[in-house]
Amino acid sequence: QEFMNGISILALGLHKDGIIEQPEDKLIFFETMHVISHILEGVLDGKDVAETVGDTLFPDEDEE
Repeated sequence: QEFMNGISILALGLHKDGIIEQPEDKLIFFETMHVISHILEGVLDGKDVAETVGDTLFPDEDEE
């Protein structure tokens, strides 16, 4: 989980800063990996899978 999170942040950051440009399909892959790493973190911390997925994909909906 930590590796997935770190690599995705690194790849996206290097692209954003113009150091290593990534094609669109790779950007989608790294963005997806980043989201999955957060879902995995929640599940490993003992949270319910469905709740963790919802909280990760729709973080602002609980605040209403």
